Amino acid sequence: MAHTTYTKATNFTSKDGLPVGDTNKKVKGSEFDTEFDLIVTAIDAKSDLVSPDFTGTPTAPTATADTNTTQIATTAYVQTEIGELGGTGLTVSSGVINLDDTAVTAGSYGSATEVPAITVDAQGRITAASNTTIDNNPTTYHYAVADNSTATRDIYLTAGDWQIIVISAASEYDVDPQQFTATFDRDVTLNGTTVSTSIDFQRSGGSGHGYTQTGTDIGVATTTVSTAGTFTLSIAAGTTTSTPSGFGPIDSKGIKVTVEKIS
Repeated sequence: MAHTTYTKATNFTSKDGLPVGDTNKKVKGSEFDTEFDLIVTAIDAKSDLVSPDFTGTPTAPTATADTNTTQIATTAYVQTEIGELGGTGLTVSSGVINLDDTAVTAGSYGSATEVPAITVDAQGRITAASNTTIDNNPTTYHYAVADNSTATRDIYLTAGDWQIIVISAASEYDVDPQQFTATFDRDVTLNGTTVSTSIDFQRSGGSGHGYTQTGTDIGVATTTVSTAGTFTLSIAAGTTTSTPSGFGPIDSKGIKVTVEKIS
Protein backbone atom coordinates (compact mmCIF):
# COMPACT_ATOMS: atom_id res chain seq x y z
CA MET A 1 0.00 0.00 0.00
CA ALA A 2 1.12 3.64 -0.43
CA HIS A 3 2.89 4.91 2.65
CA THR A 4 4.68 8.02 4.02
CA THR A 5 8.31 7.80 5.16
CA TYR A 6 9.49 10.14 7.90
CA THR A 7 12.25 12.56 6.75
CA LYS A 8 13.86 14.86 9.25
CA ALA A 9 13.22 18.57 8.56
CA THR A 10 15.88 20.00 10.94
CA ASN A 11 19.56 18.96 11.09
CA PHE A 12 20.11 19.26 14.80
CA THR A 13 23.70 17.95 14.63
CA SER A 14 24.76 20.80 12.36
CA LYS A 15 23.86 23.30 15.08
CA ASP A 16 26.70 21.95 17.19
CA GLY A 17 29.30 23.38 14.76
CA LEU A 18 27.88 26.89 14.74
CA PRO A 19 29.68 29.61 16.78
CA VAL A 20 28.30 30.77 20.05
CA GLY A 21 25.97 33.65 19.58
CA ASP A 22 24.75 32.43 16.16
CA THR A 23 20.97 32.60 16.33
CA ASN A 24 20.70 29.33 14.30
CA LYS A 25 22.57 27.51 17.03
CA LYS A 26 19.48 27.61 19.20
CA VAL A 27 16.99 24.75 19.08
CA LYS A 28 13.58 26.26 18.61
CA GLY A 29 10.28 24.91 19.81
CA SER A 30 8.86 25.33 16.31
CA GLU A 31 11.53 22.95 15.03
CA PHE A 32 10.46 20.33 17.58
CA ASP A 33 6.81 20.80 16.56
CA THR A 34 7.70 20.34 12.89
CA GLU A 35 9.64 17.13 13.59
CA PHE A 36 6.91 15.68 15.80
CA ASP A 37 4.22 16.57 13.25
CA LEU A 38 6.22 14.76 10.55
CA ILE A 39 6.67 11.71 12.81
CA VAL A 40 2.94 11.56 13.65
CA THR A 41 2.04 11.81 9.97
CA ALA A 42 4.41 8.97 9.10
CA ILE A 43 3.15 6.74 11.94
CA ASP A 44 -0.49 7.36 11.01
CA ALA A 45 0.29 6.16 7.48
CA LYS A 46 1.57 2.80 8.76
CA SER A 47 -0.50 -0.35 9.39
CA ASP A 48 -0.84 -1.89 12.80
CA LEU A 49 0.79 -5.25 13.46
CA VAL A 50 -2.46 -6.55 14.95
CA SER A 51 -5.56 -6.67 12.70
CA PRO A 52 -4.34 -4.12 10.15
CA ASP A 53 -6.89 -2.46 7.87
CA PHE A 54 -5.17 -2.19 4.46
CA THR A 55 -6.31 0.19 1.73
CA GLY A 56 -5.28 0.56 -1.87
CA THR A 57 -3.60 -2.47 -3.47
CA PRO A 58 -1.34 -4.18 -0.93
CA THR A 59 1.16 -6.71 -2.28
CA ALA A 60 3.04 -9.64 -0.76
CA PRO A 61 5.48 -12.36 -1.87
CA THR A 62 3.72 -15.16 -3.80
CA ALA A 63 4.02 -18.54 -2.12
CA THR A 64 4.98 -21.61 -4.13
CA ALA A 65 2.20 -23.94 -5.30
CA ASP A 66 0.63 -26.17 -2.63
CA THR A 67 2.18 -24.19 0.24
CA ASN A 68 0.45 -25.11 3.48
CA THR A 69 1.60 -22.56 6.09
CA THR A 70 0.37 -19.34 7.67
CA GLN A 71 1.99 -17.36 4.83
CA ILE A 72 -0.28 -14.81 3.14
CA ALA A 73 -1.85 -16.12 -0.08
CA THR A 74 -1.69 -13.64 -2.95
CA THR A 75 -4.12 -13.61 -5.85
CA ALA A 76 -1.37 -15.12 -8.00
CA TYR A 77 -1.08 -18.05 -5.59
CA VAL A 78 -4.88 -18.54 -5.57
CA GLN A 79 -5.01 -18.61 -9.38
CA THR A 80 -2.29 -21.28 -9.40
CA GLU A 81 -4.26 -23.44 -6.97
CA ILE A 82 -7.47 -22.96 -8.98
CA GLY A 83 -5.65 -24.10 -12.10
CA GLU A 84 -5.01 -27.43 -10.38
CA LEU A 85 -8.77 -28.08 -10.27
CA GLY A 86 -8.69 -29.07 -13.95
CA GLY A 87 -10.07 -32.57 -14.48
CA THR A 88 -11.79 -32.67 -11.10
CA GLY A 89 -15.22 -31.80 -12.47
CA LEU A 90 -15.06 -28.28 -11.00
CA THR A 91 -14.83 -24.94 -12.77
CA VAL A 92 -14.14 -21.56 -11.12
CA SER A 93 -15.61 -18.48 -12.73
CA SER A 94 -15.64 -15.00 -11.14
CA GLY A 95 -14.77 -16.55 -7.80
CA VAL A 96 -17.65 -19.05 -7.93
CA ILE A 97 -16.94 -22.78 -7.94
CA ASN A 98 -19.31 -24.67 -10.25
CA LEU A 99 -19.74 -28.35 -11.08
CA ASP A 100 -18.93 -29.20 -14.70
CA ASP A 101 -21.75 -30.58 -16.83
CA THR A 102 -21.72 -34.34 -17.37
CA ALA A 103 -23.08 -36.53 -20.13
CA VAL A 104 -26.15 -37.26 -18.01
CA THR A 105 -29.34 -35.58 -19.19
CA ALA A 106 -31.00 -33.60 -16.42
CA GLY A 107 -34.41 -34.95 -15.46
CA SER A 108 -36.29 -37.48 -13.38
CA TYR A 109 -35.59 -41.18 -13.74
CA GLY A 110 -37.81 -44.09 -12.75
CA SER A 111 -41.62 -44.32 -12.68
CA ALA A 112 -44.41 -46.80 -12.09
CA THR A 113 -43.45 -48.56 -15.33
CA GLU A 114 -39.68 -47.91 -15.47
CA VAL A 115 -36.66 -48.43 -13.26
CA PRO A 116 -33.55 -46.19 -13.50
CA ALA A 117 -30.27 -47.67 -14.74
CA ILE A 118 -27.40 -45.69 -13.16
CA THR A 119 -23.63 -45.81 -13.80
CA VAL A 120 -21.39 -44.45 -11.00
CA ASP A 121 -17.62 -43.86 -11.24
CA ALA A 122 -15.01 -44.46 -8.53
CA GLN A 123 -15.55 -40.96 -7.14
CA GLY A 124 -19.26 -41.54 -6.68
CA ARG A 125 -20.32 -39.37 -9.64
CA ILE A 126 -23.19 -40.44 -11.88
CA THR A 127 -21.79 -40.73 -15.41
CA ALA A 128 -24.80 -42.29 -17.16
CA ALA A 129 -28.50 -42.60 -16.45
CA SER A 130 -31.38 -44.12 -18.38
CA ASN A 131 -34.73 -45.80 -17.87
CA THR A 132 -35.48 -49.49 -18.31
CA THR A 133 -39.09 -50.48 -18.89
CA ILE A 134 -40.48 -52.90 -16.33
CA ASP A 135 -41.72 -56.07 -17.98
CA ASN A 136 -45.15 -56.58 -16.44
CA ASN A 137 -46.04 -59.40 -18.81
CA PRO A 138 -46.70 -62.78 -17.18
CA THR A 139 -44.05 -65.45 -17.54
CA THR A 140 -46.36 -68.36 -16.67
CA TYR A 141 -49.83 -69.28 -17.94
CA HIS A 142 -52.17 -72.08 -16.84
CA TYR A 143 -55.18 -73.38 -18.78
CA ALA A 144 -57.47 -76.36 -18.24
CA VAL A 145 -60.33 -78.08 -20.07
CA ALA A 146 -62.44 -80.50 -18.05
CA ASP A 147 -63.78 -82.54 -20.94
CA ASN A 148 -62.95 -83.50 -24.51
CA SER A 149 -64.03 -80.23 -26.13
CA THR A 150 -61.72 -78.05 -28.17
CA ALA A 151 -60.58 -74.70 -26.79
CA THR A 152 -58.40 -71.71 -27.74
CA ARG A 153 -56.76 -69.05 -25.63
CA ASP A 154 -54.95 -65.87 -26.73
CA ILE A 155 -51.79 -65.24 -24.70
CA TYR A 156 -49.03 -62.61 -24.91
CA LEU A 157 -45.53 -64.03 -25.18
CA THR A 158 -42.32 -62.03 -25.00
CA ALA A 159 -39.28 -62.96 -27.09
CA GLY A 160 -37.41 -65.99 -25.79
CA ASP A 161 -37.87 -69.69 -25.11
CA TRP A 162 -41.17 -70.93 -23.67
CA GLN A 163 -41.85 -74.41 -22.36
CA ILE A 164 -45.23 -76.05 -22.98
CA ILE A 165 -46.25 -78.69 -20.43
CA VAL A 166 -49.38 -80.75 -21.12
CA ILE A 167 -51.06 -83.24 -18.75
CA SER A 168 -53.93 -85.28 -20.22
CA ALA A 169 -56.10 -87.89 -18.50
CA ALA A 170 -58.71 -90.32 -19.86
CA SER A 171 -60.60 -93.48 -18.86
CA GLU A 172 -62.12 -96.49 -20.66
CA TYR A 173 -65.14 -98.49 -19.55
CA ASP A 174 -65.21 -102.04 -20.89
CA VAL A 175 -68.82 -103.19 -21.32
CA ASP A 176 -67.90 -106.37 -23.17
CA PRO A 177 -64.83 -108.08 -21.78
CA GLN A 178 -62.51 -109.05 -24.54
CA GLN A 179 -58.94 -108.60 -25.58
CA PHE A 180 -58.14 -105.22 -27.13
CA THR A 181 -55.69 -102.31 -27.32
CA ALA A 182 -56.58 -98.63 -27.74
CA THR A 183 -54.81 -95.26 -27.73
CA PHE A 184 -56.24 -91.88 -26.76
CA ASP A 185 -54.31 -88.98 -28.33
CA ARG A 186 -54.71 -85.25 -27.63
CA ASP A 187 -52.67 -82.34 -28.99
CA VAL A 188 -51.91 -78.78 -27.91
CA THR A 189 -50.43 -76.27 -30.39
CA LEU A 190 -48.72 -72.93 -29.68
CA ASN A 191 -46.51 -70.81 -31.97
CA GLY A 192 -46.31 -73.63 -34.52
CA THR A 193 -45.17 -76.14 -31.90
CA THR A 194 -47.43 -79.13 -31.14
CA VAL A 195 -47.24 -81.09 -27.92
CA SER A 196 -48.86 -84.52 -28.13
CA THR A 197 -50.06 -86.79 -25.33
CA SER A 198 -50.88 -90.43 -25.90
CA ILE A 199 -52.61 -92.76 -23.41
CA ASP A 200 -52.52 -96.49 -24.13
CA PHE A 201 -55.22 -98.88 -22.92
CA GLN A 202 -54.85 -102.68 -23.07
CA ARG A 203 -57.28 -105.49 -22.09
CA SER A 204 -56.36 -109.14 -22.11
CA GLY A 205 -59.93 -110.32 -21.74
CA GLY A 206 -61.88 -111.92 -18.89
CA SER A 207 -65.30 -112.53 -17.52
CA GLY A 208 -67.73 -110.01 -16.16
CA HIS A 209 -68.71 -106.51 -17.16
CA GLY A 210 -67.93 -103.00 -16.01
CA TYR A 211 -64.15 -103.13 -16.15
CA THR A 212 -62.76 -99.57 -16.00
CA GLN A 213 -59.25 -98.37 -16.84
CA THR A 214 -57.74 -94.90 -16.43
CA GLY A 215 -54.55 -93.36 -17.81
CA THR A 216 -52.49 -90.17 -17.77
CA ASP A 217 -49.73 -88.84 -20.02
CA ILE A 218 -47.45 -85.81 -19.87
CA GLY A 219 -46.05 -84.04 -22.93
CA VAL A 220 -43.31 -81.35 -22.90
CA ALA A 221 -41.87 -79.21 -25.69
CA THR A 222 -40.08 -75.87 -26.09
CA THR A 223 -41.06 -73.17 -28.56
CA THR A 224 -38.96 -70.12 -29.42
CA VAL A 225 -40.63 -66.72 -29.82
CA SER A 226 -38.58 -64.36 -31.99
CA THR A 227 -40.83 -61.33 -31.69
CA ALA A 228 -43.15 -60.55 -28.80
CA GLY A 229 -46.84 -60.64 -29.56
CA THR A 230 -50.19 -62.34 -28.99
CA PHE A 231 -50.34 -66.03 -29.87
CA THR A 232 -53.22 -68.51 -29.94
CA LEU A 233 -53.01 -71.61 -27.79
CA SER A 234 -55.12 -74.38 -29.38
CA ILE A 235 -56.34 -77.39 -27.40
CA ALA A 236 -57.67 -80.12 -29.66
CA ALA A 237 -60.22 -82.78 -28.80
CA GLY A 238 -58.84 -86.24 -28.15
CA THR A 239 -59.01 -89.02 -30.75
CA THR A 240 -59.11 -92.77 -30.21
CA THR A 241 -57.57 -95.52 -32.28
CA SER A 242 -58.34 -99.16 -31.39
CA THR A 243 -58.54 -102.72 -32.67
CA PRO A 244 -60.81 -104.56 -32.53
CA SER A 245 -64.02 -102.70 -31.83
CA GLY A 246 -66.50 -103.64 -29.17
CA PHE A 247 -65.15 -101.95 -26.08
CA GLY A 248 -66.68 -99.12 -24.19
CA PRO A 249 -65.96 -95.45 -25.08
CA ILE A 250 -62.83 -93.66 -23.91
CA ASP A 251 -63.72 -90.46 -22.09
CA SER A 252 -61.36 -87.55 -21.57
CA LYS A 253 -61.06 -86.60 -17.93
CA GLY A 254 -59.56 -83.27 -18.83
CA ILE A 255 -56.34 -81.63 -19.92
CA LYS A 256 -54.10 -79.06 -18.22
CA VAL A 257 -51.65 -76.83 -20.09
CA THR A 258 -48.85 -74.79 -18.50
CA VAL A 259 -46.80 -72.32 -20.56
CA GLU A 260 -43.75 -70.85 -18.84
CA LYS A 261 -40.82 -68.77 -19.98
CA ILE A 262 -37.47 -70.49 -19.45
CA SER A 263 -35.05 -68.03 -21.08
